[in-house]
Amino acid sequence: MLQYSVYVRICKGADAIDAHKRRISQKLPSQGNIRFLAVTNATYERMENILGNKTQNEIKKGNKQLLMF
Repeated sequence: MLQYSVYVRICKGADAIDAHKRRISQKLPSQGNIRFLAVTNATYERMENILGNKTQNEIKKGNKQLLMF
């Protein structure tokens, strides 16, 4: 399984990326396995969501999520 949990952290520059990578490495359990991927803003902005049809469960429940900006 390649993706079980995905965590995202915004970093402002290469120094911050290196600091977080060091922190993660220090807390890695002996049996741990972490993939670390740094993505630039330009790459992130080109991300696309490709969605299929809604399931019957999604249609019944509708969209009741509260969005706050």
